[in-house]
Amino acid sequence: MILLNELRKLDTDIVTLDEAIALSAFTKQLRASYGEHNAEVPDWLNDAEKKLVRHINNQLADSRAERLSKLRAQRERTLSPAERREKLEAEIAQLEGQPRTN
Repeated sequence: MILLNELRKLDTDIVTLDEAIALSAFTKQLRASYGEHNAEVPDWLNDAEKKLVRHINNQLADSRAERLSKLRAQRERTLSPAERREKLEAEIAQLEGQPRTN
Protein backbone atom coordinates (compact mmCIF):
# COMPACT_ATOMS: atom_id res chain seq x y z
CA MET A 1 0.00 0.00 0.00
CA ILE A 2 2.93 2.35 0.53
CA LEU A 3 3.77 2.39 -3.20
CA LEU A 4 0.14 2.99 -4.05
CA ASN A 5 -0.02 5.98 -1.72
CA GLU A 6 3.29 7.24 -3.08
CA LEU A 7 1.86 7.23 -6.60
CA ARG A 8 -1.37 8.94 -5.55
CA LYS A 9 0.49 11.85 -3.97
CA LEU A 10 3.50 11.79 -6.29
CA ASP A 11 5.91 14.71 -5.91
CA THR A 12 8.66 14.31 -8.51
CA ASP A 13 10.68 17.11 -6.89
CA ILE A 14 11.73 14.73 -4.11
CA VAL A 15 12.06 11.53 -6.16
CA THR A 16 15.48 10.30 -7.28
CA LEU A 17 16.01 8.82 -10.73
CA ASP A 18 16.20 5.29 -9.30
CA GLU A 19 12.97 5.79 -7.35
CA ALA A 20 11.24 7.23 -10.41
CA ILE A 21 12.25 4.23 -12.52
CA ALA A 22 11.01 1.83 -9.81
CA LEU A 23 7.71 3.70 -9.49
CA SER A 24 7.37 3.74 -13.27
CA ALA A 25 7.76 -0.06 -13.34
CA PHE A 26 5.08 -0.30 -10.65
CA THR A 27 2.69 1.87 -12.72
CA LYS A 28 3.13 -0.51 -15.65
CA GLN A 29 2.28 -3.48 -13.43
CA LEU A 30 -0.77 -1.70 -12.06
CA ARG A 31 -1.95 -0.77 -15.55
CA ALA A 32 -1.60 -4.42 -16.64
CA SER A 33 -3.54 -5.60 -13.57
CA TYR A 34 -6.36 -3.16 -14.26
CA GLY A 35 -6.46 -4.52 -17.81
CA GLU A 36 -6.56 -8.14 -16.63
CA HIS A 37 -9.59 -7.33 -14.52
CA ASN A 38 -11.22 -5.25 -17.25
CA ALA A 39 -11.25 -2.31 -14.87
CA GLU A 40 -10.87 1.31 -15.89
CA VAL A 41 -7.44 2.76 -15.18
CA PRO A 42 -7.84 5.59 -12.64
CA ASP A 43 -6.87 9.13 -13.57
CA TRP A 44 -4.32 9.35 -10.75
CA LEU A 45 -2.43 6.41 -12.30
CA ASN A 46 -2.39 8.06 -15.73
CA ASP A 47 -1.21 11.33 -14.15
CA ALA A 48 1.50 9.61 -12.11
CA GLU A 49 2.74 7.74 -15.18
CA LYS A 50 3.02 10.96 -17.21
CA LYS A 51 4.81 12.78 -14.38
CA LEU A 52 7.27 9.92 -13.96
CA VAL A 53 8.07 9.71 -17.65
CA ARG A 54 8.68 13.47 -17.77
CA HIS A 55 10.80 13.34 -14.63
CA ILE A 56 12.89 10.40 -15.89
CA ASN A 57 13.44 12.02 -19.28
CA ASN A 58 14.44 15.34 -17.67
CA GLN A 59 16.83 13.64 -15.24
CA LEU A 60 18.48 11.68 -18.05
CA ALA A 61 18.76 14.80 -20.22
CA ASP A 62 20.34 16.69 -17.31
CA SER A 63 22.81 13.85 -16.75
CA ARG A 64 23.76 13.80 -20.43
CA ALA A 65 24.20 17.59 -20.50
CA GLU A 66 26.38 17.49 -17.39
CA ARG A 67 28.52 14.71 -18.84
CA LEU A 68 28.85 16.56 -22.15
CA SER A 69 29.92 19.70 -20.32
CA LYS A 70 32.59 17.76 -18.42
CA LEU A 71 33.86 16.15 -21.63
CA ARG A 72 34.07 19.52 -23.37
CA ALA A 73 36.01 20.96 -20.44
CA GLN A 74 38.33 17.97 -20.50
CA ARG A 75 38.84 18.38 -24.25
CA GLU A 76 39.59 22.07 -23.74
CA ARG A 77 42.31 21.22 -21.22
CA THR A 78 44.02 18.99 -23.78
CA LEU A 79 44.48 21.82 -26.30
CA SER A 80 47.94 23.21 -26.81
CA PRO A 81 48.48 26.96 -26.25
CA ALA A 82 48.59 27.48 -30.03
CA GLU A 83 45.27 25.64 -30.47
CA ARG A 84 43.68 27.69 -27.67
CA ARG A 85 44.93 30.92 -29.24
CA GLU A 86 43.58 29.84 -32.65
CA LYS A 87 40.20 29.01 -31.12
CA LEU A 88 40.07 32.39 -29.35
CA GLU A 89 41.00 34.24 -32.53
CA ALA A 90 38.22 32.46 -34.42
CA GLU A 91 35.68 33.36 -31.74
CA ILE A 92 36.84 36.99 -31.68
CA ALA A 93 36.59 37.19 -35.47
CA GLN A 94 33.09 35.74 -35.36
CA LEU A 95 31.94 38.21 -32.71
CA GLU A 96 33.52 41.17 -34.50
CA GLY A 97 31.72 40.17 -37.69
CA GLN A 98 28.30 40.27 -36.05
CA PRO A 99 26.23 43.46 -36.36
CA ARG A 100 25.98 45.57 -33.22
CA THR A 101 22.64 45.87 -31.47
CA ASN A 102 21.73 48.89 -29.37
